[in-house]
Amino acid sequence: GIFGEWQSDLSRRLSLRTRLIVDKVDYNLPEYRGYNADNYGASLRLTYGINNRSYLSLSGFWLYEDSSTDWNSNMRQRYGLGYGMELPLGFNIYAEPNITWVNYQEGRNFISKNSTLEWLKRRDTTYGVYVTLSNKYLRIYDITPTVSYIYNKRFSNVNNYDYARTRWEIGISKSF
Repeated sequence: GIFGEWQSDLSRRLSLRTRLIVDKVDYNLPEYRGYNADNYGASLRLTYGINNRSYLSLSGFWLYEDSSTDWNSNMRQRYGLGYGMELPLGFNIYAEPNITWVNYQEGRNFISKNSTLEWLKRRDTTYGVYVTLSNKYLRIYDITPTVSYIYNKRFSNVNNYDYARTRWEIGISKSF
């Protein structure tokens, strides 16, 4: 896919970042072709610097998944409110609780909780927490490691799609 990004400082303390996204998902196996989709998305992140060591961030993300089948086409909305700060010894932490709503365009048959077929239009609500920790002094060849903790709990009106998931990620970033 492709994306375009724009960022601007609106004032000394306030900045805005926007991103537009277009991509295509194609599955090779015939039994998964109903999930082929064109995706169109946008995101906004408004960041306010509280002082020289901390900031607040308000984010929104919207994605329309135009699937080859209407029962898989959906509109996804995600909103988050985050807080970041510089800690002693060069550590930086960012934490963001968020919520995501996904509404599917059409209904289809699903197996219900009492093991019968039921026609439902799927709707999901996911609550999440994202926390990342890094240290600006821990660098090897200008590469800095980052540790992230991600927790998501999804509630769906379709029985099989509820879940709780915890992930730990280790990433790296390069300074130029």
